[in-house]
Amino acid sequence: MLDAGEVDEQTNCFGNCLINASCDDLETIICDPLDPNPSEQLLACIENCEVQGEGGEDFVCGDGEMIPDSWVCDGFDDCQDASDEVDCVELECADGSGTYMEGDRCDGFSDCPDASDELDCPGFVECADGNGSVPESFECDGEPDCLDGSDEQGCPSYACANGEMVVGGARCDFEPDCSDGSDEQGCAQIMCPAP
Repeated sequence: MLDAGEVDEQTNCFGNCLINASCDDLETIICDPLDPNPSEQLLACIENCEVQGEGGEDFVCGDGEMIPDSWVCDGFDDCQDASDEVDCVELECADGSGTYMEGDRCDGFSDCPDASDELDCPGFVECADGNGSVPESFECDGEPDCLDGSDEQGCPSYACANGEMVVGGARCDFEPDCSDGSDEQGCAQIMCPAP
């Protein structure tokens, strides 16, 4: 389980938006996740978090245009004058199988066949077999995301009423993981209206 100090600022920001959201907004997000329609206040809060997560508009293009710093050296011309891709460093994959742009390191997408551009990244957990990494939030969530399943090994467990053991994070996640459903009993529930 993560300490509050281990959670990045953007995740904290999103969490605070949800904590302060109205019951109507939470119902909308949970009951209709494919087409949520939250309030303008919640949308503004989330947009503010996304801007903070991108580092804000830190880079000044040669023509004075401002773009998020995270867009610099990502292999795409984001400035109209392409100044965000000038003097960028190209890095080599660990196994020598190719190269990638410095801005593509730790972006959540493997640009190297050996996924070495996504290793040792802040906010990520490396898979035990060395084949990439997954976001910390995927660790111990009850579903293996690493090919070797190592993100689900050594996780705290929860004892179901019938004696089964499930991943500790399964408790009160709105999905019964115990065959008797005991991991969802006594939890706060949001009732979705009938369609």
